[in-house]
Amino acid sequence: IKTVHLFRGINAVSIRYTIRAGASPVRLSLRPLAAMRDSHGFLSSRDAAAFRIDSGPRSACVRRVWDGGERVLELELDTGGFRRDPQWGYGFEYEHELSRQYDAHEALFSPGEFAFDAPAGEETTAELTAWIGDKPRTTVADDEKVQERRIASQVAAALHGARVSAADREAVEVDGAGLRVAL
Repeated sequence: IKTVHLFRGINAVSIRYTIRAGASPVRLSLRPLAAMRDSHGFLSSRDAAAFRIDSGPRSACVRRVWDGGERVLELELDTGGFRRDPQWGYGFEYEHELSRQYDAHEALFSPGEFAFDAPAGEETTAELTAWIGDKPRTTVADDEKVQERRIASQVAAALHGARVSAADREAVEVDGAGLRVAL
């Protein structure tokens, strides 16, 4: 199972992978691809000298330096490991650019491979987080709770003063703390 979570207000994403291994152990390998360019350009392997990689046991920091400055992408896996293995992926084609008769082919850079194992007969979860700029200060679970409270507050505000039937009152209770739903 793959779950994607975008953090609110920052350039960050977490992708949670849940693996249920059968009779044999399973290894999931992830090879992120990075463009790290402005929206008007494409990459090719000629840009290889512009990429730098710093890595740790479960993390990678990818820097791309060019005349216009520097971009930094950080990636971290909460379990498993990272193996530095820079490679280029070729043949990426952008249909929208083709339809506009623009250059539409690109190569993308990969700093290496993140991997984790699920032992035979077990379920294992791993979360890969990537960000540019500020690292997320909350976990995915905490961020999801904040978003749920924000939505509940908006629903409560919309219901405030609305006429609620007796049947609805049993299912929905609005008070100063927010919205509670009884199922």
